[in-house]
Amino acid sequence: IFYALSKRHIVKQGLKILPWIQAYYLNFYPAHAMRAKLFLSMFRDTPAIELQRLGEEYAQELVSALSPEIFAQLQQHQLLGDQVVLVSASIDIYLAPLCKLLDIELICTETQIKNGMMTGYYSTP
Repeated sequence: IFYALSKRHIVKQGLKILPWIQAYYLNFYPAHAMRAKLFLSMFRDTPAIELQRLGEEYAQELVSALSPEIFAQLQQHQLLGDQVVLVSASIDIYLAPLCKLLDIELICTETQIKNGMMTGYYSTP
C-alpha cells in the first residue's frame, strides 16, 4: 500500500473504512476480513498493468534487501534439488515477480483482474 499509493489516497480511503480499522484494532473485526476490506478500498479500479509494474519494482527491491546468508541458504537448497515454496497470505502482485526472480514456487492470495482493472477483490482465499 505505502509503496504503490499516494499518502493522500491512503488517507482518503482510510477515512472511509475508519470504523472497520478501529474495530480491527479493538479485536472486534477479524484480520482476514480487514485485509480484504483494506485491499478493496485501496486498489479497486486501479489499472492492473500499473500495479503489476509497481509489484515488479518492489520485488526487485525485496531481492536486493535479502541478507546474503539467507540468499546463500536458498541457493544451497536449490543446488540440492529441494523444492522451495514461499507460502504467504500476502498478495501475488509483488510476490509472483519476487518468486520468479528467486526461481521458487509460490502459494499466496491471488488478486482479481477484470477488463485490465483491479476489482479490489481476491480470486483466492
